[in-house]
Amino acid sequence: MEREDLESSAILLMLDAPEGLQFGIDNSAWEVGPKFKGVRGIPVGPHIVHYALKDEEYRFRISFFVHVGKGEVIVRVWSPAAQDFVKFEDEEEERRYAAGARNHDFDAYLGPYPLDALAAWREVSNYIDAETIDRLQPIGKKIYTTAQEYDESKEKRTEKEMVDELYEFDQQEQEKPSPEPRTNNVGAFQRKVCPSTR
Repeated sequence: MEREDLESSAILLMLDAPEGLQFGIDNSAWEVGPKFKGVRGIPVGPHIVHYALKDEEYRFRISFFVHVGKGEVIVRVWSPAAQDFVKFEDEEEERRYAAGARNHDFDAYLGPYPLDALAAWREVSNYIDAETIDRLQPIGKKIYTTAQEYDESKEKRTEKEMVDELYEFDQQEQEKPSPEPRTNNVGAFQRKVCPSTR
């Protein structure tokens, strides 16, 4: 990584990550290997960091928001006892790791931020600033979610209910007097699953 890139972006050190961890930032995720120590080239602004353990079949995800500035280095270390990434208790040790990152000591172990996904992330995070994150995040600053098993029959019921609701709404709208021609648009979202890479 070039020095000017570091000065205009940020680094996230995630030390001692367990192998096979599913790690992600914003709308990208990977399964990490034994050399993984974090992400470099993170653009200035809000980001969400998320991860899940292979031992738990990636069912439980932990996430936290950060708002990074130019040249900032965020340092977290894996705690086997907490089964989570935590801050160093010793602030001096944390400063030493941050200085090492700025000195390019970890470049060979840092994955690049996926800039090809940045535009999509900016679309959904455009109005998030540091104050918004501080105001809305949980007290412990971590978000815990559980992946639920896909139930096709439940999905079909949900789709049918949505179609019924849209039809009913459309019928009500057509009964209202309208001086101008109307167009009813129904949109759909598509969820992209990020590939796991080593």
